[in-house]
Amino acid sequence: MLSTRAAAYHSGISKKSEKLKIRYISSADIDENDDVGTIAQKLRQKIKNNKKDDIRLGVTNFGPHRDDIEILINDKNAKMYASQGQQRSAVLSLKLAEASILKERTGENPVILLDDVLSELDTGRQDFLLNELKDCQVFITCCEKSNKEQLKDGRVFYIKNGEVL
Repeated sequence: MLSTRAAAYHSGISKKSEKLKIRYISSADIDENDDVGTIAQKLRQKIKNNKKDDIRLGVTNFGPHRDDIEILINDKNAKMYASQGQQRSAVLSLKLAEASILKERTGENPVILLDDVLSELDTGRQDFLLNELKDCQVFITCCEKSNKEQLKDGRVFYIKNGEVL
């Protein structure tokens, strides 16, 4: 669910020029097609098989706390090959997908706070964040006056010495 929604947001942010994929990397050899029962069984077996080592080391070496995700852009590892703007776009896509899931589950629109996210994005990506996010309340901080000119709708607040002007 998260991966599919993040991919859709990333497609919008990148103006359909990039394809985002998220892969879950399990420490317990869990496959993405495994059901909950199979996952529980694999985790129990892995923990049982490694119990002596875990006790000796004082740490559990397998389980969700050891899992990770891999973010791919156009089938390439984003950590290794993506620019800072592309990496920032991928993270924003995940955050926006998370917010849409929260809205679906709670029935309330979450407030999205984005601090200085525009600085490493090109104008097309900035435009998406400033003008294409519908049905959610987004606060974006930025330092560039030119970002205000890109905003087609919404409100701009100026803060000086801790006061909203």
